[in-house]
Amino acid sequence: MIPQHLYNLCFVLLICRFLAPPIARCLGVKNRLQVAAALSPQLELFYTHRSKHPTQSELVNLMVLCGKTQRQIESWFRVRRNQDRPSQTKKFAEAAWRFFFYLSAFIAGLASLTNRPWFWDHRECWRHYPIQ
Repeated sequence: MIPQHLYNLCFVLLICRFLAPPIARCLGVKNRLQVAAALSPQLELFYTHRSKHPTQSELVNLMVLCGKTQRQIESWFRVRRNQDRPSQTKKFAEAAWRFFFYLSAFIAGLASLTNRPWFWDHRECWRHYPIQ
């Protein structure tokens, strides 16, 4: 049987998941405007299956394959990599989730220790030392 306090913890974490984006907006966290990479099936295939950072020789092969300049291909890869980065709101939600998880774990640990006699008086740690 699962204790009630674990249900409460799960409830708090779920609420945190859904409340984080509105809280982020209230605190002024804004997402950057993300530019979508131009549609290019050959470059997308290379990006997903081979590498996100092509070497110089791979750039030359892609130039021949796509008919674009090296600068255009490098720019496309830069934009495409930035497209995969998480938004500021998503980062805030992850940080908020971790904060509430560790805060609740700390409070639960503290609550379980407060009724121990050695928590308040450190001399109790050494009482009956060899046989504890």
